[in-house]
Amino acid sequence: MRPDLEETLRRIWPQVLDIFYHPAVPEPVLKDHVGGFDTALIDMSTHRIEMSAAFLEELEGLGLSADEAQRGLLSHELTHYLYCPFSLAEMLLHDHEAAKVSEEHAAKLRNFFEDVAVNLYCMNRRKGTDLEKVLGAVTRKALQEGSRLGQLLGAYYQEMSGHDFGAPADSLDDDLLQRLERLRTIDFMDSQNWRLNVRRFSRIVKDLLSEYKQLQLDQLDTGSFKKGDIKGALRQVAREIKNPKDFKRLVERNGLQAGLEEGDRTMPDWAHYEYLSQSHPLKIRKKPLRKSGSMYPHTHRKWESDSPFEQIDPFQSAGKIMPGITQRWVLKEGETYQKEEQVPWGVIAMDSSGSMTDPGQHLSHAVLAGFCAANIYLANASKVAVVNFSQRSIVTPFTDERRAVYEALALYQGGGTVVSVHELDNVVSSAKVPCDLLLISDVAISNLEETIQFLLGLQQTNRVNVIYTSGGDAVAQLKERFAGEGKRLSIYGVSRPEDIPRITIGEVSRSVGG
Repeated sequence: MRPDLEETLRRIWPQVLDIFYHPAVPEPVLKDHVGGFDTALIDMSTHRIEMSAAFLEELEGLGLSADEAQRGLLSHELTHYLYCPFSLAEMLLHDHEAAKVSEEHAAKLRNFFEDVAVNLYCMNRRKGTDLEKVLGAVTRKALQEGSRLGQLLGAYYQEMSGHDFGAPADSLDDDLLQRLERLRTIDFMDSQNWRLNVRRFSRIVKDLLSEYKQLQLDQLDTGSFKKGDIKGALRQVAREIKNPKDFKRLVERNGLQAGLEEGDRTMPDWAHYEYLSQSHPLKIRKKPLRKSGSMYPHTHRKWESDSPFEQIDPFQSAGKIMPGITQRWVLKEGETYQKEEQVPWGVIAMDSSGSMTDPGQHLSHAVLAGFCAANIYLANASKVAVVNFSQRSIVTPFTDERRAVYEALALYQGGGTVVSVHELDNVVSSAKVPCDLLLISDVAISNLEETIQFLLGLQQTNRVNVIYTSGGDAVAQLKERFAGEGKRLSIYGVSRPEDIPRITIGEVSRSVGG
């Protein structure tokens, strides 16, 4: 590496920070070679920029000064951090949209879109970056090599920025001119519609990707993120991607192994529900203060002739007993916390019959409700048992192992609907503390009323909660039949994910709060 490159970096870096109003990023570093494209990159976890000395020398060979080459590259990388994509979650959602056009080339299409957005933003909204000179040099080289993609993007950049990239629109053939017309309809500055625009952009350029490498200034990689960053991003992504299969493919396509639990080599089928349920943090209501019955001095007031002598504070009365001068104590009853009660254990009876949504194929509100319910019990040091019922019942005994609970809730049998009261009796009877029972179903159960009556009669039953995903007349009949059991039985319907946390919070809080 040439020593003067380091000297140039020390001089140029403060200038670039001035252009971008001094973001909190570490000093960049120079390396002989960087990444797969050997150009430049910004580590989106540490926010440190790395530049390839070999690429900087190549840019100088294309006619740029050392200052222009470094200033342009640094500006490009900083804009990735500050503007697009600025977070791992946004990168993954862009990847998801690009995969709808080409799953094989999703990462390339995402990278390309984000580069165009960054370049336009930098050239049009930041002065003195020299990025247009770097792009011009790279584009002219691509044109010399016969790149149709270079010709298309050069013409687009030239129109959008007003700089000469040597690729005027009238030099394009009919095919590229049609692509240019479609590019003009995309607003790369509209961050609210980036995801839609990723898909539109991908359709325009996907069959020109053979020339991808020659035109890239960098490549953003998801592999540098820490485990905590990945988990946080996946929670955000799970809210946006409703299909569990799409979520799993996205995670595996991007190699996000750090987001998996210890021992996992592939993303579990239930992972989408785990991350989505974490987007709804649940709390149990704390026990209120109660009066202790004891009185203690609280504050002073002036003593009057009709006030009790026992309340006089002689130390604040100057040794005198005289209305308006003598001070008396105002007493207040003390407050103490009630003895903390143990959170009930939870029994979740999950209907996985053929009439229920397959949680591995589509978003199941029933399974999501089960995950949200399980989370609140496990988070409060209680145990959870699962009875997954269809033609047969598969029982997971009481446990505080989250993975075992999740696997049991997400299991799909797809058979008939039979509730085994014998299995439920055995599970509830094995509990060491009172239990809440959550029956999650479409209520297409022939002996549903008898099952609920049986559960309410069990000695260990604290509350019974029925969460239904459909039901119609059967639900109306159920509510009428058990109208007098309001203190111990609740019946709720869910038609969207937003309903689930509210229901779970209300029922578990009520069961604990009395």
